[in-house]
Amino acid sequence: TARYLGVYSPIPYAKVRTGIMNNGNVGINFAFGGSGVFPTASFCPNVSTQIDQLRGVINNGLVSQELINASIALVLVNGNDYSHYIDSNGTIEVLPICLSIFCG
Repeated sequence: TARYLGVYSPIPYAKVRTGIMNNGNVGINFAFGGSGVFPTASFCPNVSTQIDQLRGVINNGLVSQELINASIALVLVNGNDYSHYIDSNGTIEVLPICLSIFCG
């Protein structure tokens, strides 16, 4: 996505070190392959955990207020979430309703 927008990809959260990040940084990527809104079979951190990680970075002062003010957050609902729903005895007929809620 970053390349499509013509910007550098943000650094992964796992590589965030102590010290305040400034506007020279391009952001932090909290995404984790295999994760989803719900817990997945891959035992990856779900979206709630990723949001908590973002809160921790902000609350620990690792990001300047200036950078926070200039930031955006992108949250995607993806295939893992739909698979989890179906695997949890969800019905395929309800998926269009879920899509309308998630995609607004």
